[in-house]
Amino acid sequence: MLMTQTAVRTLQESRETEPVIFVDTLNRTIYKNVQRMNLYQFRLHRNDVDC
Repeated sequence: MLMTQTAVRTLQESRETEPVIFVDTLNRTIYKNVQRMNLYQFRLHRNDVDC
């Protein structure tokens, strides 16, 4: 939820007025952040297993 609020707030500050561009940018940003989080969690889990 915090990630979404931050992304929306950032877009608002950029003064993007076109709804399609706003939502597209929001979706891409959240998707990329989730992908990074999943990769980070995988790396943490893998490090725990290797020890």
